[in-house]
Formats: sequence, structure tokens, C-alpha cells
Amino acid sequence: MSSAAWELPSSSGVERVRWTVTDTRQGSDDVALVVNAALQGGFLGLTKAPKRGSESPDFILEIRGLSISRRDLQSLAGVLTEWLARPVAEVAKTPLDLSYQLGGLFDQNLFLSVRQAKDLSLAGRAIASVMFAVGQLKGEFSFVVDTSCLQVFADGLQAALREAS
Repeated sequence: MSSAAWELPSSSGVERVRWTVTDTRQGSDDVALVVNAALQGGFLGLTKAPKRGSESPDFILEIRGLSISRRDLQSLAGVLTEWLARPVAEVAKTPLDLSYQLGGLFDQNLFLSVRQAKDLSLAGRAIASVMFAVGQLKGEFSFVVDTSCLQVFADGLQAALREAS
């Protein structure tokens, strides 16, 4: 199987979510990509400064064997590509607002949303949130993203879709 993968990094470079394709499955009306999704980041606090770049993350949560509809991934790639191609002034006036399921298997789910921050201290910035449910474990992992992060995500997603076909 291919090693197709894509990721969404944070603006700080500390947090990221990475999807790695491990298999494909033919459904009745669509192909599903089987992926492992890894959420990773660093501890923040007074005693520890955030890490950047290639250093080892402080934590990784990997969820294996999730299934994602190829059609949903193509839709997400299209929405992102179209939004990122807009002139800068238009992007500033029309913030991205999206929500997609990017992994599922029985009662395991992974959802991604990107929305304008509601927190006044982050006004004007986009927040990526990954909501997950894995058995009894449920949570949310959120971080600030900018257009460069979303471009990395869109480019990687398009490349992974081409490679996994």
C-alpha cells in the first residue's frame, strides 16, 4: 500500500494532526481510505516553553484503522483550494467555516472543524479543532492555524488523494 499522508500543522509548529493512509476499501458507492490519525503537540506552561519544528512532541495520540470517504476528502480539498485561491482581501472578509468527519470506525470518530476564533484574545484568527471519540475516550484538540497551515493541509491532501488512487 502507498505511504500517502497529509497533515495540518499549527501556526506555532508545536501541534499537528497527521493522517497516514494504510489501505483502501471499495464500498457500494465510494472508495474509503483507511488511515491512522496522529494528534501531536507539546506541553505549555510556566516551566516549559513550547517546542517548535522537528523536536519530539510531548504527546501523541494515534487512532488506527479509521475509514474516510474519498468523496468527502475530495470535497474538503476542493473547498480549501477554492478558499485559498481567493484574493487576500476577500479571504479576510470571508473566514473559513468548515466541518468534516475525517475518520470513523464503528464508535470511533474523528471530526475536523476550522472556524474563526470566538475568544477576543485570538480575534481574527482561525482555530482548527479535532474532536475525537475512541471507545470511552472523548476529547478535543484545538490550535491556531493560518493560511500557510491550511495550504500545507490542502496540498498534502491533494497529493495523498492522487497517490492513493
